[in-house]
Amino acid sequence: MIKGKISIMAVFLHLLLIAVPVILFWQSAPILDSAESSADRYVIFCAVPLYVIFTLYAVAAPLVNLKTVIIDDVLISYKYLLRKKNYSLKDVDGYFTMELPSRDNTYETIYPVKNNKILPPISSFYTSNYDEIKKAIPFRNLGKVKFSWKNYLVLLLYKKYNELNK
Repeated sequence: MIKGKISIMAVFLHLLLIAVPVILFWQSAPILDSAESSADRYVIFCAVPLYVIFTLYAVAAPLVNLKTVIIDDVLISYKYLLRKKNYSLKDVDGYFTMELPSRDNTYETIYPVKNNKILPPISSFYTSNYDEIKKAIPFRNLGKVKFSWKNYLVLLLYKKYNELNK
């Protein structure tokens, strides 16, 4: 059995993501009270919905992205902050990898596949012992998928392996 460890850097960045809206609200509260001209009100009506969307993302992102992966002889388990999901290893067809770019680095991500459906990913950004987990994965390697925005959107929206450009 191998258990993934959540990366400290990922936790720090998510906490920072939550702190930004709090600081913005704290700093902009006096401006919201004193908006007298119509131009100021227009800015407020545009800024508040964007602020709400950003805040919702900042709170929801850790619930979706931060997870502990546990692989044993029978199951692959994903333990999120509020829930747990299990998949039988005998039902998993294999996995493919994709290198996701960031501003100054690339992060390899493992995508398990079950009946052409892509299961939750295992990212080297969110998992500190990623190499250990990659070596311990018992299913077959389906290859490497080249990163493109089209492939990434297919992963996020459709979660179908056969729709990817390999």
